[in-house]
Amino acid sequence: MAKRENITPAELLRQVRLLEINTRQKTKDMFSGGYHSNFKGMGITFSEVRPYQYGDDIRSIDWNVTAKTGAPHIKIFEEERELSVLLVVDISRSTLFGAHGKTVSRQITELCASLAVTAERNGDKVGLMLFSSDNESFIPPKKGKAQLLRILRELVLLEAKDQKTDIAQSLKFLRRVLKKHHLIFVISDFLDSGYTKEMALLSRKHEVIGIRIWDQFYEHLPKAGLVKVFDPESNTEKLIDFGSTDRELLEQFYDNQTAYFQDAFISARADSLTIKTSDSAFKSMMAFFNKRNSNLGK
Repeated sequence: MAKRENITPAELLRQVRLLEINTRQKTKDMFSGGYHSNFKGMGITFSEVRPYQYGDDIRSIDWNVTAKTGAPHIKIFEEERELSVLLVVDISRSTLFGAHGKTVSRQITELCASLAVTAERNGDKVGLMLFSSDNESFIPPKKGKAQLLRILRELVLLEAKDQKTDIAQSLKFLRRVLKKHHLIFVISDFLDSGYTKEMALLSRKHEVIGIRIWDQFYEHLPKAGLVKVFDPESNTEKLIDFGSTDRELLEQFYDNQTAYFQDAFISARADSLTIKTSDSAFKSMMAFFNKRNSNLGK
């Protein structure tokens, strides 16, 4: 992962603490209720096998262990109350774009910080994965304040890679390394395709939510004649005529990307939402949680 090397340890600590404090203040009332009621845990999970005791339910007898040991043993199950939350974050260079205030990258940082703080506040495990055309960093989910600060540190330090986006390879990696059920937030501008199959496969075992960070520029291209634009993913400048078919082709490209994103998550039976760079990430997520709560209650 590319990092800013010129930041001092003292300045890094200051920025991490500031990000934590600001995020805790903003998410205190907005996130806890909605998040907690949306994701309460993943059900019943096997814990251990122990010798049978008088009064135990005979339906819990483990007949394989009983046959091997010659003494009755039972399976013990417990309710899995905590979540394992994983933030899967696009750091390709297209996230540097921002025509309306924040860049896509800055909105992603604020959103990830809010989800990480909320997970930590609820006693859940939380982890972070950064990707571009390859996997740049992977921090497995863990509980505790030290884990939260580590994630916030990565969010403060991260810089976009000079590479393209490959969502499919990151999802394939997760299918291989994640053995237990996870709540996975995939956060990107989703200027990519070819990930529908991997998204569907990942969603079979895990709960996946796609969050697209989108700039309004993509929806309302200016009619401004010749404009020199910088393509961060190819690291080149291009001259585009926004008064000709170039503009129409670009609009069609962004429309196609939107349709692909929506269809991919519908096919995977996974939830998704779009947050614009001019929106409040906190309010957008709270509205999403409230809507999700209403649907779950039906």
